[in-house]
Parts: sequence; C-alpha cells; structure tokens
Amino acid sequence: MLLLPKFPRLFVFFLLCAISSLAAGDLAVAQRVVALSGMPEAARAQMRALEAEAKRKNPDLPGSTWEKLEKELYSPKMEEQMSRLWAETYTTSELTQIEKFMGTPVGRKFFRNNQTLMPRLAASAALESIQLLDILQTEHPDRFPPDPHKDAQVKQLFEVLQKGALPGAHR
Repeated sequence: MLLLPKFPRLFVFFLLCAISSLAAGDLAVAQRVVALSGMPEAARAQMRALEAEAKRKNPDLPGSTWEKLEKELYSPKMEEQMSRLWAETYTTSELTQIEKFMGTPVGRKFFRNNQTLMPRLAASAALESIQLLDILQTEHPDRFPPDPHKDAQVKQLFEVLQKGALPGAHR
C-alpha cells in the first residue's frame, strides 16, 4: 500500500524541486556548450523564416502581433531550456569534454554540420521505412492498405534530404 504524505502539495513541491535541481556547475558548462553549438542561432533562423512566411500569408495582422513574436524570439528562454536539457542529459565531466571538443575546428564543424545532417539522416531513415512499407503493401495489400498521403510525405522527405531542415545552418 502506497502511503501518501499528509500534505500532498508540499510533497509534490519538494519532489519537483528534487527532480529539477541541477548543480550550478552543470548548468554553467551546459550554457557554454549551448553558446558554442550555434543551436539557438540556427533555431532562430528557422523561426525567422517561419515568421516571414506567416507575415507574407497574413499581411493584415496588426504590428503588435509581430512585435510580440519578435520579443519572444529574442527572449533568453530558449537558451535556458536548451542548457537545462544538456545539463539533464550529461554530467559536468561529459559537458566539459563536449565543450573542449567544440573548441576544436573539427568540433565546430561537427556541430555546424550536425544541424543539417540530423534532419537529413532522419529523412533518409523515414524513406527507408516507406520503402519497407511499400514491400508489405505489395505483398499483402489486404493487410497494409495504401496511404493516400504517401506521395506528399515522400516529396517532403526528399526536400529535407536535398537541403536539410534548418535554414541558416552552415556547412
């Protein structure tokens, strides 16, 4: 039988604090890794491209909407969240090693290219899955009906393979 504390809100509060607590050193190293990685800049470049497309399609929206988006786009929240994720994923020692690697020419190239390589690798794996599904659909059409959206998905995956998914990422 599970025994719950008499004051469940206080218990939840302390539980959340314990789960989310990170050593200051972990977070500091993670912040440096995030800064070196270029991930925030690449993400912002992608968001700016989406914003430009949204502006083009919605020219009648008030300027205050775009001002709010710009304010959010340049808020430090993204770096804070990315840093927290890195610190939750790696130890301080591992983060320090990653930081040292990122300080090398190969490390910088790895992180720059990784921003376009990872989506392309995922698209390649997705295309392979579609090919496997094609075999199943050909061999057993009664069990694996055709997907009416497959052609659009394949086209989108080929676009990702050709140019990567993140505008603004460098090679």
